[in-house]
Amino acid sequence: SVFGLTRWLGANGATAWIVHVAVTIAATLGTLWLWKQPVSHALKAAALGTAVLIATPYLYLYDFPMLAVPFAFLYRDRPFDRVEIAAALVANLLMVVFVWTALPIGPLLTLVPVALIARRVGLPALNLVAPQRDCPIPGGLSASNRDKPWIFRTYAGHSSAAASNALYRTNLAKG
Repeated sequence: SVFGLTRWLGANGATAWIVHVAVTIAATLGTLWLWKQPVSHALKAAALGTAVLIATPYLYLYDFPMLAVPFAFLYRDRPFDRVEIAAALVANLLMVVFVWTALPIGPLLTLVPVALIARRVGLPALNLVAPQRDCPIPGGLSASNRDKPWIFRTYAGHSSAAASNALYRTNLAKG
């Protein structure tokens, strides 16, 4: 975590907390800003998942699999290109490095999805990324429709999977 990195660099506890809180506030504000932008819900969810990891003051090796959440949402937004695949590999290699060293690499790991989100938000505005085609995805939904709220299925509030499926089919029929 940022707190752990700051302590590892020799700062006292109070300074480490100040730095950690400042970075957490920046991550929160960045996520809120992104949430108000006209970007896909998948990118917004990736930012939220990353901000959660940035906000925790203690980030241990067993917490690193939570990076799969922002990466999954990034992939949901669109498949990875070569740069993003390389970045994901770097994140995995950093996790392996952590096993053999006591270096606080948590902040570096959280910077990988932050950089990928920033790249996706910033580069299309500069017309440096080819426009995405409306490709079909599993379930017969087009890429332009996959972020509509009714797509996200949940069993919350339903007595069974069958009741949830019935509601899903009803909403699907409504379009």
